[in-house]
Amino acid sequence: LAKEDDKEKSSDPKQFVFDKVLWKDSQQVDAWESAGQPIVNAVLEGYTGCVMCYGQTGAGKSFTLANESKGQEGVMIAAFHHIFQRASESRDLKYEVAISYQQIYLDTITDLLNPTGDVEIREDPKQGVYVAGATWSTVDSATAAMKVLQKGNSNRATACTKMNSASSRSHAALIVRVTTSGGTRTLNGMLYLVDLAGSERVKKSGVEGAAFDEAKAINQSLTTLGRCIEVLASNKKEKPPFRESKLTRLLSNAIGGG
Repeated sequence: LAKEDDKEKSSDPKQFVFDKVLWKDSQQVDAWESAGQPIVNAVLEGYTGCVMCYGQTGAGKSFTLANESKGQEGVMIAAFHHIFQRASESRDLKYEVAISYQQIYLDTITDLLNPTGDVEIREDPKQGVYVAGATWSTVDSATAAMKVLQKGNSNRATACTKMNSASSRSHAALIVRVTTSGGTRTLNGMLYLVDLAGSERVKKSGVEGAAFDEAKAINQSLTTLGRCIEVLASNKKEKPPFRESKLTRLLSNAIGGG
C-alpha cells in the first residue's frame, strides 16, 4: 500500500509559476521587453541585476543574449542601446559605463578581455564578491560596448558536439557597471548578463575524453546554480551553496547573497 501511495504521489502533475512565457513565434524584442528592459531600468536606478540564459545545448541561449543582427538584436545589444539612449536624454546626470567579461571553463575563471592576465574571485565585506585583476573597459557608446563584447567572444572556449556544431563550452558573464552622478547621490548599478554553457546528456551528445570532462563540469556547476536559486526562492533558513562552484560565487552578488 505504501508503494502504491508513493507511485501516486510521483505521478501527480507538477505546477510551475512563471512571470511570462514566450511562445514559439515570439521575437527577440519580446525577450528584451519581458526579461531585459525591467532589469536594466533597475540597474540605472543603482541596483544590481542579472539576466541569464539557461538551457540545453543548441537551445538558442547565445542567440537570445548576444545576437548582433539588425532587427534581431539580443538582450546584451539591446541593453547597450538602452543605457546610452537614457544617458543621451539626461541633461543633469552623468553616466559612466564600464564593462568586464569573464569566462568560467572547467571551474577555472579567465578574463576574456585579457586571457593572459591573472584573475581570482575574492570577497570584501563592503564590496562583496568580485574578480580581482579583471580588466574593466570604459565605453561611451553602444558601438564601443559591442566592440568589447566581440573582443571577449573571440576568446571564448567553444567546441563541437553532436548536438551543436558551435556549442559554447564555457559560462560567460558580461558585467556592466553603470555609475550615475550629478543627482542627490551617486548611484552604482551592476548588470550581469550571463550566457550559461549548454547542459547536455553525454550519451546523447556523444562526448568523450576531454569533452566529457567539460560536460561534467558544466552540469555540476549548473546543478549548484539551481540549488542556490531553489534555496533563495523558498526562503529557507539554510544558506545557498554559493561557494561550491566558481559560477555561483561569481553570481552571488547578482542573485541574492554572498
